[in-house]
Amino acid sequence: MKKITFISFLSLILLIQTTSYGATNLICENEEETLAIVNDQDFNVPIPMSADFSVMARIEVTGFDTEIFSWINLDDLENPFSTIDITPDGKLRFSIPGIGFSVICLNELELNGCYHLAVTCDAGLITLYVDGVPEVSEQVDVVTMVNYINSLNIDPEDLEDTLVGNIPAVGDFLINEISIFDIPLEDEDIFFYNLNLPGGAEFGLVLAYNYSINGFPFEGVPDNWSQYLCEGTLSTNELDQDVSMSIYPNPTSNYVSFSNLKTSKACMIYDTLGKIVLTAEIEPNKQLDVTALKSGMYFVKIEGAEALRLIKN
Repeated sequence: MKKITFISFLSLILLIQTTSYGATNLICENEEETLAIVNDQDFNVPIPMSADFSVMARIEVTGFDTEIFSWINLDDLENPFSTIDITPDGKLRFSIPGIGFSVICLNELELNGCYHLAVTCDAGLITLYVDGVPEVSEQVDVVTMVNYINSLNIDPEDLEDTLVGNIPAVGDFLINEISIFDIPLEDEDIFFYNLNLPGGAEFGLVLAYNYSINGFPFEGVPDNWSQYLCEGTLSTNELDQDVSMSIYPNPTSNYVSFSNLKTSKACMIYDTLGKIVLTAEIEPNKQLDVTALKSGMYFVKIEGAEALRLIKN
């Protein structure tokens, strides 16, 4: 039996499996093409995932003590390799049960609340995010992890057929979107995707499900997939497709204008910690004064449009 070294662990290839969902819609970003598959069953897609990753999902919490995503060993379905779940007391958690590792958010999620949840791994540093804001980080002992993988007695050549990702078809949550990257996203990127759905061309994006994108069938999907979350509120992807705006000048030190702004719109500016630092009603052909903002990166969310990045000098 071959052993998995530290280097081979970092180049670990996993498989993402959709389990008996009936009709599905999958965007899988490969090196040269985007693969879109509709109306397929039990479809397995090889996805390159190393020890570094980012997993994001937008859900409505309908109960606690429920699994959202897991990597499972097909030779031992009773013992998942790692899991992302909500604890019995309503906290986001990432676990690797085989080595007794878990990291748990301090704050409780609200029952029937809607959240953008994310977990990243950067060289073993696990960070959990709620609504784009990092809440807790903890380091995995890599040597312990490698020893654990070796103890599973999986031949490295069989990893693709043995370790797979799983999005549960049932659970105490409604889900609208999930995306997976094979890189650890930065804090500002996680917050940006809290406001915007990944568009399909982002570096490192290997898989994205979304219930509301064009072509996603409304029949044949699990009951916990929903076009609407939290009593019919729109998800971030349900934007006015005719609204494509940009900010100029960008960077700026005082004022900004908005291209393609046809009518007055509500506007909110967030810092990279997710705090709203400015709210305003913007109007066509009028500038917005951002002089009071400190130097740095911001996110501008305009009613009915995707969020935009702004650099303040």
